[in-house]
Amino acid sequence: MTNSNDGQPSRGSHPAPRDYWYPVAMSSEVTDKPFGTSLHGERLAVVRLEGEPVVFQDLCIHRGSPLSRGSVDGSTLRCAYHGWEYDRSGACVRIPQREPDAAIPAKARVVTYPTVERFGVIWGSIGDPVGEPGDMPEWDDPSCRTIFLPAFEWDATAGRMMENFLDAGHFAWVHTGLLGDPERPLVYTSPLTTEEEGFNYVVETEIRDESNEDGWVREGIFYRFKLPFWFTVTESGYRPTERVAHGAEGAMDRENAPEAHYRFDIVLQPLERTRTRRYTWITRNYDLDPESDEKYRSTQQTVAMQDQPIVEAQRPEELPLDITAELHIKGVDAPAIALRRLLAERGLGASVLAP
Repeated sequence: MTNSNDGQPSRGSHPAPRDYWYPVAMSSEVTDKPFGTSLHGERLAVVRLEGEPVVFQDLCIHRGSPLSRGSVDGSTLRCAYHGWEYDRSGACVRIPQREPDAAIPAKARVVTYPTVERFGVIWGSIGDPVGEPGDMPEWDDPSCRTIFLPAFEWDATAGRMMENFLDAGHFAWVHTGLLGDPERPLVYTSPLTTEEEGFNYVVETEIRDESNEDGWVREGIFYRFKLPFWFTVTESGYRPTERVAHGAEGAMDRENAPEAHYRFDIVLQPLERTRTRRYTWITRNYDLDPESDEKYRSTQQTVAMQDQPIVEAQRPEELPLDITAELHIKGVDAPAIALRRLLAERGLGASVLAP
């Protein structure tokens, strides 16, 4: 497969970096006006034409005005500068400065990109994507409730951000009382299992639990990474404790807890070389009252706020894909090593992004 936009070939049988699906907007962000964003440094205008999402290159062919500053008129996107109108294929269908019956030049068109809407998000690709954006069976499961955190942006590369999510070694120091405790900083990481386009593993950390004999309990959580930048945490088999899932005081009641399922997903949109947008889903099959949603959001927002200044301050800004460039320790750093090797193998490093 070859990317027709930049001539960058795929790596063997794998997709080229730009041939993946990436989130480009929350569905709720694209209403009756264009939504301006970017992907790998390419400016995009995301719109709904007759209700269906379309991703345009954010550049009017006439005078280079951003189409994201334009407006939607039913089935067309109108440029704000001279009123040229484009249909969902990118073809110009109206030039107001010409007679209505005048032929429109064939070159009067803008680039549109593959677009799909899944899981409450609009996905786009500036390459030639294959298949669907990803897998989230809970989305269509009536027994589950899925909520979102607001999408937000960090001044950091997607690689650095993703490594932060995969790393449990910082819990005791950065998320004290929420995800870890400095009195029990050890992290137990299972051997990694390779998947198609990613890997998974189990992380166990110790947290306070006054109902336990020694006041501590070891919790195991399932982690998964999928290319290009999709991170999933899953807790199943019992009701996650208030302490683990929400950062509140509470003890696990394994004996009386119903079978439960909790899932937390983060997918990244590389905007520019060192700026990344994060999309976050939280899914549960218990405590389904909408009034409970805020307590699930609040701790994840707190965790994100604690992580952000540290990740934004990391140097070099680009995640070093050379394994020898930074020091690693056995076990807990295995996911970081696997991530770096996989990103290097697939060409998802700094060279992909706009300078």
